[in-house]
Amino acid sequence: MPLRGWSNGAAMQLEVVEAASFSKTGDETLNEDAYTIEAGLIAVFDGETNKGAPVIPSPGRRAALALADAVRNLPRACDPITIVKILQEAVAAVSGSDGSTAAVGAVLDVRSRRLTRVGDVTVGIDGEFHSRRKLLDEVAAVSRAALLRTHLLNGCTLDELCAQDPGRQMILPLLRAGFAWRNRAESDYGFPVLDGSATPADMIEVFEIPAGAEVIVATDGYCDPRPTLRQSEEVLACSIAEDPLRLGPPPGTKAVLPDHVSFDDRTYVRVRL
Repeated sequence: MPLRGWSNGAAMQLEVVEAASFSKTGDETLNEDAYTIEAGLIAVFDGETNKGAPVIPSPGRRAALALADAVRNLPRACDPITIVKILQEAVAAVSGSDGSTAAVGAVLDVRSRRLTRVGDVTVGIDGEFHSRRKLLDEVAAVSRAALLRTHLLNGCTLDELCAQDPGRQMILPLLRAGFAWRNRAESDYGFPVLDGSATPADMIEVFEIPAGAEVIVATDGYCDPRPTLRQSEEVLACSIAEDPLRLGPPPGTKAVLPDHVSFDDRTYVRVRL
């Protein structure tokens, strides 16, 4: 449930206006997102969706939970490079041999008013949202949408395609092969990620937060995050009702499965400094 009106009591006051995380399946034990708020640090992590055989806990959940634990033990006054190094070490400690254990995320240090982001979580500062998307996902999503629209044209039903999602099956080899582009800054296909390897400094984003600012951090389960959690949930619910296959625009890489409540896990944290 969302937390409201919380303050950490530190010299730099922090009000947690609302914070919530929800699993796409409706089962929170399967949620591959995680967040933590304590001791002047706010962090949100989005574990990578499992692309292999089902396992509990999934690699993405292991990564997200390990990262949340690591933030709770971060030394104070860390610079962004050190923060990311410690986070990478935390993922490496729980990684399997197949390289599937990975996440993206952001850490806000209230004392320094500095937010460090690795990957495609959305950051909002006083109503201005900063989103990003991997080129590899964009390419895969457009191809998936083309196949699914063709199936619809040929008479397949929406329910059939949501249940089977042949477009997802088509792009899975590309998404798995895309692991090779993790933390590779030399190409537009490269993308920053917390997977136990080293993230190049120029792929680590740092946002300086003005005093008195309102800050939102949301995972990409919110396809169009808004200034409040309620608004974000309303927009998401409308989007899912209108487009459960996630054909776009913009297109997505997976549908809302029949027994799921959304296409992805989602986390939303809003604070005032």
